[in-house]
Amino acid sequence: MIPMIWPVAAFCFLAISLHFISTVIALARCKGRLIPLPPPDDAQAVTLIRPVCGVDHGISETLRSSFELDYPHYEIVFFIAAAHDPVVPIVDALIAAHPHIRAQLIVGDERISINPKLNNCFKGWRAAS
Repeated sequence: MIPMIWPVAAFCFLAISLHFISTVIALARCKGRLIPLPPPDDAQAVTLIRPVCGVDHGISETLRSSFELDYPHYEIVFFIAAAHDPVVPIVDALIAAHPHIRAQLIVGDERISINPKLNNCFKGWRAAS
């Protein structure tokens, strides 16, 4: 029984060593850049489609992050089903606070499916430049 311990121990040592080496290689490859690359000046313009509804905890910070992107050419289109939704003043204030970013709020409830978020996004696809 004792002679069988050495091959099993050698296999376990080899397996653990290979696992450790592969983990170190994966960590080295997945490490992010210390200094992110800037987007090229000729980057294509993009449109962020943001369906909104209601006020959640941290909604102002979440929506503000759309205005803080490090990208040269983009617009933001917010969509809401009802003009009396409590998130409308928050979105309006964010748009007013960032006049250098092209942004708009579209209000309306156009139903193309039973999914309310998809209904809001559909308006955005048509409004995107």
